[in-house]
Amino acid sequence: NPRYEYVKTRVNKTLLYFADNNIPVNLSYTAGNIHNLTLMSYNVYQEITDVSREHIIKRLTDSEEGGLLRFSDKKGNEIFIILYNETKPIGRTRFTIAHELGHYFQSQSNVVLLRR
Repeated sequence: NPRYEYVKTRVNKTLLYFADNNIPVNLSYTAGNIHNLTLMSYNVYQEITDVSREHIIKRLTDSEEGGLLRFSDKKGNEIFIILYNETKPIGRTRFTIAHELGHYFQSQSNVVLLRR
C-alpha cells in the first residue's frame, strides 16, 4: 500500500530528526525540539492565561484529553501549543500528546496523512 509506506517513511524521518532514539519515545524531548511548538498541561495554561479548565475544555480543545492550539504572533509566525490534561493516566496522556504531535506534523506538511 503506497499510502502506508508514505506514512511509515514520514514517521521514521520524524523520529530520526526530532526524537532521542529511545523507546518509549520521549514526547517532551520531541516537542521541545520543535521551534514553534510548546507542550503544556491544562493546569499550567490556566495559571498563565487565568482561564478556567472548563473554558479550555469547552472553548479551546473541545476535549477532556487535550488538543492542539494554533496562534499567529505579531509578525505572522505560527505558534502551536499542545495542551494535555495532567489528571489523566500517563498512558492516556502519552497517547494524547502523540496524537496531537501527529496533527502538528500534518499541519506542517500540507498533506492529509490519515482521516478519522
